Amino acid sequence: MYSLNSMGGIGTLGNSYATGYGSLIVVVIIIVVVFIIFIPIWFKNFNSFFVVLSASIISGLFAWYFQ
Repeated sequence: MYSLNSMGGIGTLGNSYATGYGSLIVVVIIIVVVFIIFIPIWFKNFNSFFVVLSASIISGLFAWYFQ
């Protein structure tokens, strides 16, 4: 598992946490992109399927990233 750290290099996930907030920034960017994609879908088709689907994708991203 690799992630960008705050120095702009590539390190392990633990190394990113040790060197700065790079991995936190990556998580925030992922969340923002997911919300930009899913908010129009929520408003067009507001039903439980899309809410559950998007919630599971978001939680899956967190579980994958922090495993």
